[in-house]
Amino acid sequence: MSEGGVTSRDAEAPTDRGSAEIARELTGDLPCARCGYNLRGLSILDVCAECGLPIKATILALVDPQADELKAIDHPRLVQAGLLAWMAGAFVACLAVWAVRGSALASDMLGIPPLQWHLPAVAIGAMIVSMLGALTLVRPHRDVRLPDRLRAMAGVACYFPIIVVSWLILYRVDPGHPSVYGNPTLVPLERAVFRIILDVSIIGAALWLRPNALHLAHRSVLVRSGRVDRQPMTALAAASGVAMGGDVLHLVMPYAGSALSDLIYLIAAALIAVGSFLLTVGVFSLLMDVWRLRQLIAAPGIGLTDIFDETER
Repeated sequence: MSEGGVTSRDAEAPTDRGSAEIARELTGDLPCARCGYNLRGLSILDVCAECGLPIKATILALVDPQADELKAIDHPRLVQAGLLAWMAGAFVACLAVWAVRGSALASDMLGIPPLQWHLPAVAIGAMIVSMLGALTLVRPHRDVRLPDRLRAMAGVACYFPIIVVSWLILYRVDPGHPSVYGNPTLVPLERAVFRIILDVSIIGAALWLRPNALHLAHRSVLVRSGRVDRQPMTALAAASGVAMGGDVLHLVMPYAGSALSDLIYLIAAALIAVGSFLLTVGVFSLLMDVWRLRQLIAAPGIGLTDIFDETER
């Protein structure tokens, strides 16, 4: 039968051709998103032979349509190790400084002897490791523009005042003023000045390293598509800004009356504690992000050309 000059066979032909196009076989390796079974050779309309998950679900979960457009990383293992050293070093430094502060506070308040674990040396050493790791963000691949490289170099340069000022505080200022946590009148002004320099340097490092770090993070389709919306490096800068507010109050405290000095000290201590805690949480969050991205750094994501022959596309 025909209607308007079109036979039923002609009407079905486009659908058959469309189905054949949609149902083409996977010519490359593709592990099932649920069980890891290799789906090579199966139609994208099929399901996993092991667990029954639709192959289309695996494609949506694992295949990055822009993977073929991402610039290759020249030394992926080096960049991967550098990023892990960058954040792991920063996190260890945070923990070591917290241990130093906690030990000093326990000594002032409870009379407990301070820890003798060379914690300041651990903190400084971890900062140096973090700085060396951050160097990988200067030029992780060839597509990084010169302005971005210079900005990242400025971020790495911020580590120098961070390390020097931290050394001065841990080895020069604090040992000479062992009761800075228990008595507001014993807080040396030079300590507040050093801490402000430290806060500004952390803000600079976070903001100037952020563009290249985000460029690497965009190798993840989850980040690029907005399904993971996180700005941990901006949060680091904000946390340091909160702590810096407390340090600025320490500078103002000597000029306030005796009635206000105690209140200002409490507010300053709270701001520094909250800012330092948020900074530590932000560093840990970044460390987790780097750990999740390590596989995409070491090897590019699965692209369409990896699962289909180029001639079939």
